[in-house]
Amino acid sequence: MDNVIKEVENLKQIILDSAEYKEYKRCEKILDENNKIKGIISKIKKLQKIIINKEDKKEETDKEEIEIQSLYKKLDTFEEYKNYIKASRKFNDSLTYIQKEFERYFNQFIV
Repeated sequence: MDNVIKEVENLKQIILDSAEYKEYKRCEKILDENNKIKGIISKIKKLQKIIINKEDKKEETDKEEIEIQSLYKKLDTFEEYKNYIKASRKFNDSLTYIQKEFERYFNQFIV
C-alpha cells in the first residue's frame, strides 16, 4: 500500500508541474493583483449573498440578478479575466479527464 501512496504523490507532483496548472496559477496571480477585477468580484459575491438571503425570505431578487449580470459583462472586458477563465477550464478539464480514467479503470474491478 505504501507504493500506492507514493504513486499518488508522484501523480500529484506531475499535476502541479503541468503546463495547465502553472498557467492557471499564473492567471490567478494576475487577477489577484488587479484591484479593479478584485473589486468587481467582491461586489458579485456580496450580491450573491444578498440574493440567497432574499430567496430564503421569498423576496424579489431581480434587481440584484441584473446587477450581477452587468458586473459579469464588465469582467468580460478584462483580458486577464478571460485568460483566467480559459486557463481554469483547461486545468479543470485535465483533472476531470484524470478522474474519469481512474473511475473507468477501477470500475472494471467492481463486481
